[in-house]
Amino acid sequence: MEKFFALLALLALTSASFGAADILIDDFESGSYSPKWKVEGEAFADAPARGGFKYQQPVSGYSGNFLVNSYFNKDDTTGKLSSVPFKIERPYLDALVGGGDRRDAAFLRVMVDGVEVGRLTGVNNERLEPKSIDLRNYLGKTAIIEIVDNAKGGWGHINVDDIVLTENPKGIINKTVLEIPNAKKYLNIPINNNSVERFVRVSDASNKKVLLNAKMRVDFKNPQWYYSMETLELQGEVLRVELLSGISEKVEFKTADKYWSETFPDELLRPQYHFSAPQGWLNDPNGLVFWKGDWHMYYQLSPFAYHSREKYWGHAVSKDLMTWRHLPVGINARYYENGGNNAIWSGTGFVDLKNKSGFFDKNGGIILAYTLIGKDDYVAYTSDSQNITTLPNPISTVHGRDPCIFYHEPTKRWVVLRYEVVKPDENAVGAKKFVFYFSKDLKTWQRGQELDDFYECPYIISMPVNGNPKNKKYLIFDARGECVVGDFDGEKFTRLGDDRCAKFVVGNAYAGQVFNNAPNGRIINISWINASAEDFGKTGMCFSQIMSLPMDLRLVEKSGKYAIYASLSREVEKIYKKEKRLKNIKCDESNSFGMFPSSVMVEADLNVRNADGFKFQIGAAVVEFSKQENAYSITVLPKEERPEATRNLHWENRKFQMDEKVGDNMNVKIFADRCSLEIFHDNKRVISLHMPFGKDNVLICLQGNGLVAKNLAIREMKKTYAKSSLKELM
Repeated sequence: MEKFFALLALLALTSASFGAADILIDDFESGSYSPKWKVEGEAFADAPARGGFKYQQPVSGYSGNFLVNSYFNKDDTTGKLSSVPFKIERPYLDALVGGGDRRDAAFLRVMVDGVEVGRLTGVNNERLEPKSIDLRNYLGKTAIIEIVDNAKGGWGHINVDDIVLTENPKGIINKTVLEIPNAKKYLNIPINNNSVERFVRVSDASNKKVLLNAKMRVDFKNPQWYYSMETLELQGEVLRVELLSGISEKVEFKTADKYWSETFPDELLRPQYHFSAPQGWLNDPNGLVFWKGDWHMYYQLSPFAYHSREKYWGHAVSKDLMTWRHLPVGINARYYENGGNNAIWSGTGFVDLKNKSGFFDKNGGIILAYTLIGKDDYVAYTSDSQNITTLPNPISTVHGRDPCIFYHEPTKRWVVLRYEVVKPDENAVGAKKFVFYFSKDLKTWQRGQELDDFYECPYIISMPVNGNPKNKKYLIFDARGECVVGDFDGEKFTRLGDDRCAKFVVGNAYAGQVFNNAPNGRIINISWINASAEDFGKTGMCFSQIMSLPMDLRLVEKSGKYAIYASLSREVEKIYKKEKRLKNIKCDESNSFGMFPSSVMVEADLNVRNADGFKFQIGAAVVEFSKQENAYSITVLPKEERPEATRNLHWENRKFQMDEKVGDNMNVKIFADRCSLEIFHDNKRVISLHMPFGKDNVLICLQGNGLVAKNLAIREMKKTYAKSSLKELM
């Protein structure tokens, strides 16, 4: 049974009554900085902006036509706006603020007698949100406002609009502290994806053991979902919860023995057979291993937000690669008494079957390597996949991340390949490298060879050439799918040829990894489908982002040229359900096959000998292949023809060039799953895309001049998620 602990915080304002009107400092609708602002530097241009700039993500949340936007000439310019002096005649200053979370270098601040009395920043989001500064102690004094951009690089800018003095602040002002006795398994924190972010700190009664100290979109009045924060460490004890609240906000938390799952697994954009986190944002798959009959997926997880925030390693297991059981968080972000934190970024896993590490018994265990952001890369180990111990010595203290770890049997030592930035400017020529490290004991590491021109999330693996286990080559690929083939002797990687292999998966796929220790030597890849976070935010989803379907990889060599081919993993076929099968369809005219659930797949064996290509329509998405161009075009129907619930979401036209010409016959498999579209092209290439179909049924059609569909199957897919997927969390 849940208990409710509530605090009603009603604070009386000193100095003035609530009835006084707001005093406008500036809404920038004049289209000019003069005469209210002095402009320095280049970042703010010579006038307020009309929305966003070229290359900037869409800017929203401002009012009227103009705003302050220091993204002028991207994130490489600096500058400052200084207001004319004004008298503080209301107890609060409100402003709409967006842009980077660069508190030290991109901010709005109020100055009184040359001293800063309050500061506002963005949250790494182009959406402007209401924020407030408490000026009650400075009523009657003269102040100026400075809008500063001294930041360069990612999110090095600030957006500002509608600066007012007010008695009714829209932002979060007051510090509220609750003590909740007899804590249960979870603290349920109410979230609304459209609310303002604020810090929430959860600790023991002494405020020394900190379980959480992070920004989240808490909303006690209109919650869309509840973040179930695990509090097992303090179960039965007193929980201390501290946050900033509004001036008349009712602050209420719930403790519970069960994980919140009211909407799971049937939300508008929740995939029915692709992997997604039960709550929060996911991105890179990490530590993919097959261990004791289970497929394990650790993954990047921000459990309390629909967008990227402090990262943890989520954890799920499966017997069949498709039906996943969610387990408690594998590795938690670290929070400290002084307010700092270290998030857990990407890494990999290796099954130590023969206990080469010396950490296990004869049954072996799992070795993990991960980045503790703000510190270094570390090695960890576990004999049961859940109780994870981290070694104290870092792999390296050189600025970098994303360690890929494995054991090299011929040289009897451990190898890590990690991404490093070896110059102050990450975008400078030669700044980005993959670097090898070696160790006999996983404790002391020696730096080795550097490889140029790779970016993030290295992965190295040996693969048989043309299926021959006696002829293996090593592949190194990065988060973008850039891949090279070569030989590795345990010390040095020698590249074969100057060309890079064509990417086996394109589109929104990113940071793919392979399952270590897969049975029968299979090479099975899963990638993150990098989607529009705002689609999940706007629609009130308690989760965001999904993984691709599993795909088997093979290395092919023809006339000295290497290629990586990807084909659908056979485990996916086990969730095929109701099927509509047709043969020998002439497609000169469009063939309509009827309406189907938006979690569906189409497989076609096509004779394209006399055809220009083919055109499939699946709901609001049109998948067209041109044989002459050897390319796919994915276009979307006009807005009025899209599903009503998702028509204003992120639908995008895309085009993808294939590297090998097709023959007279080809096989194509297309998978739709509420928020994604994946195309498996001729058992060689994969296109993985975000596509917000939603729940509405989809019309499926096929057309192609001269095209013959020899075999066509439209299959509904079994749902691979149910409440039972959360059994271990309950």
